Amino acid sequence: MLPGRLRSPCLVAGLSLCLLPIGVEVFAADRKTIEDAIELCVDTDMAAIDAPGAAVTVINQGGVIFNQGFGFKRRGELQPVDSGTRFRIGSVTKMLTAAAVMQQVDDGLVDLDDPLIWWVPELSTSGQWPSEMIEVRHLLTHTAAIPDHYEDPLGYTGDEALTVWAASLDGVRLHAPPGSFWNYSNPGFSLAGLVAERSSGLPYRELMATRVLGPAGMRGTTFDPVEVIASGNYSWGHHPESDGTTTVYAPDDYESRVGDPAGQAFSTAEDLASWALLLIDGGGGVLSPSSAAAMQDRRVYLDLIPEFHYGLGVFAERYKGLDVRQHGGNLLGWGAWLMWVPDRRFVVSILGNTTYYLRDAAYCIVDAVLEPEHEDPPGYFTDPETWVAYEGSYDFIDNRGDFFDADVELDGDRLFAFFPNPADPSLPTRKELTQLYLDTFSMEAFEEGERDFELTFIARDTPWSKRMWLRNQWFVGRRIPAPRGTGDRLTPTSLGDDLQVVLDRELAANSGVGASATVITPGGVIWNGAGGTNDGTSPITPEMLFGIALPDHDMTIAVLLNHSSADPADDYQTIHSITGALAEVAVAFTTSPGRETVSPPSRTSRMTSSR
Repeated sequence: MLPGRLRSPCLVAGLSLCLLPIGVEVFAADRKTIEDAIELCVDTDMAAIDAPGAAVTVINQGGVIFNQGFGFKRRGELQPVDSGTRFRIGSVTKMLTAAAVMQQVDDGLVDLDDPLIWWVPELSTSGQWPSEMIEVRHLLTHTAAIPDHYEDPLGYTGDEALTVWAASLDGVRLHAPPGSFWNYSNPGFSLAGLVAERSSGLPYRELMATRVLGPAGMRGTTFDPVEVIASGNYSWGHHPESDGTTTVYAPDDYESRVGDPAGQAFSTAEDLASWALLLIDGGGGVLSPSSAAAMQDRRVYLDLIPEFHYGLGVFAERYKGLDVRQHGGNLLGWGAWLMWVPDRRFVVSILGNTTYYLRDAAYCIVDAVLEPEHEDPPGYFTDPETWVAYEGSYDFIDNRGDFFDADVELDGDRLFAFFPNPADPSLPTRKELTQLYLDTFSMEAFEEGERDFELTFIARDTPWSKRMWLRNQWFVGRRIPAPRGTGDRLTPTSLGDDLQVVLDRELAANSGVGASATVITPGGVIWNGAGGTNDGTSPITPEMLFGIALPDHDMTIAVLLNHSSADPADDYQTIHSITGALAEVAVAFTTSPGRETVSPPSRTSRMTSSR
């Protein structure tokens, strides 16, 4: 539902998630039959993205109304695609991984509120926000703040691949406090797959085959390229290169056991359509009705446009009055799009053997079959005068852990970002930000031939994240707080006042909880605070202790909690939320606004507990 009808994709989460389908409009007066209309939708989009072949399955009111192949398995060879031909499905895999985790929830082995380190204790991140803050739900909703980068995705093989990879993540820096906002992360889903693997006691591929795909009746779905080739009915991937050539991939030309949970499955249009119907109808023999519903819930707002949310491995949106669920996926050579309308028991599954998926065809088929009322695109442009809210200096961390600064400035009705120029530091690189919709802007790539960036400004007003963020899938910036008045660095007194406010706010949400906190620098204790059920005049019995060392800022923060709930996870969540909130404020308030560059702290301590 973006203004205009541009062919170029909007790049969100590495997926072409433009919010207004721009495929062929098919109206009742122009078609002879539903089948003709569907064929027109697919043929038109295949031509637009130069797809050699495709497979399409459509379900309406729970019954299959269309199941057909288009084109060829490999360009130049006369082997037609049929509805059972196997394709790589990319990130559509994520909902299968989410289902594996939710099975463990159904079995009482995993809770979505579990700290991730309960399942992956070897995970140790560096930086301001420790791995102890990440919960299992954060992985499934893309809110764990884990950078979207695999250092060596093809370098790990065998059933131990996920375990060996997770142990190698020491030093990865989170880009925000976990839970702050949505940002697409493939490694997050790899970790979710590891949680399912360890809780079930089965290697990921065996777990998926025996507990998810088998019970779902998805006989054409697998992670094993050898099995795909042995079946004889598979497609070859076609990836268009920037020089106009096409690289052709066989199913076994690349394989990533680490990437399996995030996007390495092979499937058929038939299998994926039946999977969506299984979710619509309550989980079949795979999931409980509550878990199937939870996957499709609107759990996290994407900060893009209204009605655009993420559940557990599933996107949720509104399209012409319809309540739609969907997910796309693309890898080198293949693209997939699966979408459904739960209350109509309607499903469209489209797989293609080119890197760009046939998304426009899917929405065209929705128009052809369900005939939703036409809606003019809403106006999502805002007054440039309001863009002053975005101005400021931002600290960025990219998906490889590197740091850089940028300034955002409004010049009349135009917004610009200024980035460091390594060739001449005195002349920063200026990039204009062009509004796409609401708080999201596009920015020209730094190098010719690269895709433009999509940047979203996100305002947060919570005790642990009271600031403006600038989000992209590959880098995230946070605005540096402006100085108070004309003074230099904040004094310990003003810092202490703000820390006490944060502590009080955090404890107010946890009735019956009391805590004491201390901030220490090389010069000694600069702040002691207490709140909640503890008035600070008498010692408390610490049920839990949590500490963060911030060596880059010569500071240590410790929190003692005096409340023991029936569920230890409640106390665990409370204490790391308090500590993270205090660290956020302390770091921001002890950073000089005029500095050239600031790195987040290099290491956080592990948690100790008296339990």
